[in-house]
Amino acid sequence: MARAKRVTKKAGERISPTHALEILMTQMTAPAAAKRITAALHNYDCHIWRDGKLVRPAEVAHLCVFDGYDDANPDCWCAGVGDDRWDAARGEYGFDADEISRLLPRAKVSAPPSAASSERAEAEMHANPARNPPGPKLRGDWHIRLAAWLIQIVRDEPKKLTNVDQLTTDASNYLEAEIGWSPQTKRIRPVIVELLRLVR
Repeated sequence: MARAKRVTKKAGERISPTHALEILMTQMTAPAAAKRITAALHNYDCHIWRDGKLVRPAEVAHLCVFDGYDDANPDCWCAGVGDDRWDAARGEYGFDADEISRLLPRAKVSAPPSAASSERAEAEMHANPARNPPGPKLRGDWHIRLAAWLIQIVRDEPKKLTNVDQLTTDASNYLEAEIGWSPQTKRIRPVIVELLRLVR
């Protein structure tokens, strides 16, 4: 019986984990970008090299990409590759730039609505007033608590104001601890951006 040919991956431009993270951060947060690259590795949608050699698929399952930043400069994100094995080989990791770029979400472009459909949509909007989106109802005065928390940050730790993504995560954790519930970060982020615009 003939042996199957081993497929070797030819790499385009090799980039570091930090550069890979920065590419995806053009359209998502750093934690989301790190998760996206890790998921792509585990689904074999992208490859990873260690010290110039392609990492074997059996080893890829043990790897994950993590994000981090320098406390002195929270706008400078970095990334690394972790291995869940205690005796894991250390080395310098790299990705294929083209494969990482393909992980960016594709923008959906919808066709312009016809005149008849836009009239129908407008009539339905007047007939059915807007309702709250599905999911858990927003609880209590979370906006006020968030504003009070942000004022405290402005007063005590103004350096934290430079990183909106980290502020959003911290705000979610704060609300969870304070009132036992937090809205989704996509609802918190615009409120933080607006509050920062007012306090700066």
